Amino acid sequence: MARQFGKKMREVYKSFDKTSLFTMKDAVSKLLEFSGMRNFTQAVEVDVLLKEKKKSNLPSSFIFDVTHGIPKNMKILAVVSSSDADKMRQHAEFSRISDFVTIGDISLIQKMISTRTVSYDTVITTQANLNVFRPLAKELVDLDQKLMPSKKNGTVLDDNANIVSSIINLTAGTKLSAKRKDGAVRLKIASANFSQEQIVQNLYDVLMTGVLDSDLINKITISLSMGPGVRVNVKTLKKM
Repeated sequence: MARQFGKKMREVYKSFDKTSLFTMKDAVSKLLEFSGMRNFTQAVEVDVLLKEKKKSNLPSSFIFDVTHGIPKNMKILAVVSSSDADKMRQHAEFSRISDFVTIGDISLIQKMISTRTVSYDTVITTQANLNVFRPLAKELVDLDQKLMPSKKNGTVLDDNANIVSSIINLTAGTKLSAKRKDGAVRLKIASANFSQEQIVQNLYDVLMTGVLDSDLINKITISLSMGPGVRVNVKTLKKM
């Protein structure tokens, strides 16, 4: 089924030269110009087309280690003090977790218990705030054991911890897997709410750390979930 694009996106497609070649950094910069055209956080994807004669020598799947992990698909409740909540919202990287983290108080836990409804995959709190869970601990564990914060699981943070960074570290997947299909390797390398530097670094990690030899690469295109593909000049890889 063909994608249906709005007027702005159709204008972008019409004006953008899809044959233009960019360095990695310039390609990401161009890509992010399109990121504000949707009211949701888009994925940043890379499509690596391999050379025809080399394909048979490659494995059918790959594992890439990236510097900036992509948050796993999970819903988190952060039960924190009002001052910690303010610090979280003011954090420079809060946008990376805002789509899947709810900041609230113990009343949200009480609501889940009373309705017997599990609304989150995990709950995070601080050491100082842990005492508010104690009266509800048994009922919460009966509802779903993984909802009870614990030091062992990394869901009880030290009082001086950077909560946003801790959540990113807890949820981020720094190992990305991809299968070779139809002569190409396709994978999500970031989200559009990552900084330009973070996206460039992850793209570098995929293309330049030896998992894919640049001699095997025929064409590289990066794109958002909904947007035009931006081509990376393969020749610039060998100069890095």
